[in-house]
Amino acid sequence: MEISEKRLKVSGKWKVLINEALCKGGLAEAVISAIEGKGSEALKRLKSSETSRVWKFGFGGVDYAVKEFLGRGFFEPIKTRFKGTRAMRAWKGGRLLLENGFKTPPLVMEIEGPGARNFLVTAFVDDVTGLFTLSRELAKKGGAEASRIRRRCARALGDTVGRMHALGLVHGDLRLENILIKGAEHGRCELFFIDNERNVKYPRRPPIDKIEWNLVQISMVLVPDADRAACFAAYLKRMPELKARKTELGSKVMATARKRIEKKHGRSI
Repeated sequence: MEISEKRLKVSGKWKVLINEALCKGGLAEAVISAIEGKGSEALKRLKSSETSRVWKFGFGGVDYAVKEFLGRGFFEPIKTRFKGTRAMRAWKGGRLLLENGFKTPPLVMEIEGPGARNFLVTAFVDDVTGLFTLSRELAKKGGAEASRIRRRCARALGDTVGRMHALGLVHGDLRLENILIKGAEHGRCELFFIDNERNVKYPRRPPIDKIEWNLVQISMVLVPDADRAACFAAYLKRMPELKARKTELGSKVMATARKRIEKKHGRSI
């Protein structure tokens, strides 16, 4: 999916990169006015990490997600100088997914302004749930239907990550909190990937350590082993060259995931 990009300047001090197909007239000015504090009642704060702030913003009958990226330590200005702002890296990482047939909330604008402030604006995707949250809720709920939905999600996740790796793509932060799912209860699973700043595409297959790390990240949830097995089986169908070492790979991934879950949740899997 190609994106037609256009650069704008707003109020003389804000640099804006827009997706011409999705950025309707007046939207850039309205978002900037809101983040400057004028008409900020249109911004509804949403849950986010400590290194970002996220709002829901309505304009012209359409809802958008506005994400402000905050500094992440001493080296962030250096990264910005050589790689662009976090918002620009997220824009490029999202575009990389879209160009290769994967989903992310539709890219609308990337904004850079005074004081190194930087924002990503995407279309707001309705009826999605974080895959981490859904997996835990279904595991707690129990029952045959919850089990079927969990297994469906596990296969969709393994298949999608396998397709990514088969194309040379690695997601930079593939924790399940960064995967949104839609339609799981209705027999289909649409996966949308967020936090795309560190996405990379390699000319061929990704390095094995990058593959292992993505697999560890998607294993970081307290669900039955059968779900993990379904996910891994679907993954290997897309990455058949790893089948010969599936036992070794699976053991290594789970050992690492187990340690991280124990540290994070205080219990083992």
